[in-house]
Amino acid sequence: MRTTIRLDEKLLKEAKRQAAESGMTLTAIIEESLRERLARTGSGRKMRQPVRLHVV
Repeated sequence: MRTTIRLDEKLLKEAKRQAAESGMTLTAIIEESLRERLARTGSGRKMRQPVRLHVV
């Protein structure tokens, strides 16, 4: 799927450099990074921890 995103110039430059060094496409670098981020945060949403209240 095609989409347009705006990236910080320095971030884009670094992503392109890493893509070239690793033999990957820029798309692959961005997809990999996004997948890692989503995996860490649990499907992209931060889940709040339940609060346990003590009744006295």
